[in-house]
Amino acid sequence: MHLAADGGGRGLAVLLTPGQAHDSPMLAPLLKAIAVPRLEGGPPRRNPEVVIADHAYSRRRTEPCCGANAFKP
Repeated sequence: MHLAADGGGRGLAVLLTPGQAHDSPMLAPLLKAIAVPRLEGGPPRRNPEVVIADHAYSRRRTEPCCGANAFKP
């Protein structure tokens, strides 16, 4: 199970994969699944300002989908 959560721990997106699947390839689809509704209307917000991940998401493999400044190991 792969979960994207906000700073308050509220789930934003969930993806389920087989137990043998590596975590890194799932980061891009997980980030694409995030859609935070705007209170004032308009399209949902989809680009996180910061991504914090554990060591299973290596920086070398995940930085292209997050951007160099957004990733904090």
